Amino acid sequence: MANGVFATVNNIILIGMMGAGKSAVGRLLAEKLQRRFCDVDLCIEKAAGMSIADIFANEGEYSFRKREREALTYILEVKEQVIATGGGAVMDEDNVFKMRKGGQVVYLSAPVELLAKRVNAEGATARPLLANGNAEEAIKSLLAQRANIYSRAAHVVVEQTAEYKQTQVADKVLAALETA
Repeated sequence: MANGVFATVNNIILIGMMGAGKSAVGRLLAEKLQRRFCDVDLCIEKAAGMSIADIFANEGEYSFRKREREALTYILEVKEQVIATGGGAVMDEDNVFKMRKGGQVVYLSAPVELLAKRVNAEGATARPLLANGNAEEAIKSLLAQRANIYSRAAHVVVEQTAEYKQTQVADKVLAALETA
């Protein structure tokens, strides 16, 4: 599968809410396609020398979004990789333009309940935008702001349910990209 239609696909860029599985599915896709995997948030943390939560706490969301924009610009200069973005990366129109120009954008969509379950299992308090309240309500609010943006930014949408394993989601992404 590393050849064929994917030889002509530049980057595969995963977008969606926190808990959608962008990092886990991205790693699986990169392995299947024998490509480099890049998690934008991890790149930001490495460059900053601190966690995303610490960036939010010490510098604020504006500074984080600036770092995110710079990291994404740099990351998109490399070709033929699988990229997992942060959930809010699409809120910057310039990011969306660069992502759509730099590869196939895939929106990993999932119901609020599933997103909240996954985020709570990971520890919702480690997520700056969820640290002050009920994860499900916060995700519902964020998704209300972002769902249409995710859909417009994406070349392909992959719907998930609680029954899907991450390997199945990765296979669904590959199938969707083959028909896109």
